[in-house]
Amino acid sequence: MKYVLYIAAFTSLLTCAKFEEDSRDVSTTSGLFLSKLISDSIQVPLSGSVTGLTSGTLVLYINGADLSVTAPNDTFTYWINKDTAYSITATTTSEDLSCSIDNPNGNSGRYGNSSIQVTCLEVVASHY
Repeated sequence: MKYVLYIAAFTSLLTCAKFEEDSRDVSTTSGLFLSKLISDSIQVPLSGSVTGLTSGTLVLYINGADLSVTAPNDTFTYWINKDTAYSITATTTSEDLSCSIDNPNGNSGRYGNSSIQVTCLEVVASHY
C-alpha cells in the first residue's frame, strides 16, 4: 500500500513540473519513468518442493539470504526480483539427513521458477 502512495505523490509532483529548456510538460515522460520504476521492483516467486525432510530444519540459502523450512513442511516460496540470477545451497540441522537441490542455479525470469526440487536422504553410518 505504501508504494501506491509514493507513486501517487511522485506522479503528482512530476505532472506539475516542466523542463526548463523547452517548457515541455513532463507528464508524458513521467509515465515511462514510473513504468520502469515499477517493473524493476516487481518480485516473483522461487518455489519448489522438499521430499525426505523427516526431522529438524532445512535452511536454504538463496543468494546469501536464508529461508528456513521446518519438518514436516514439504514446500517453500521465496520472493526475488524478476529477471534476477539466483544460486541456492542447503544445510540441515539434522546430522542424519543430507539434502541435494535440483535446479540450484538459474534466473527468476519474468514469472519466477516453481520447479526447484530439494531431496533429503537419511545418512547411513558406515561401520567399516
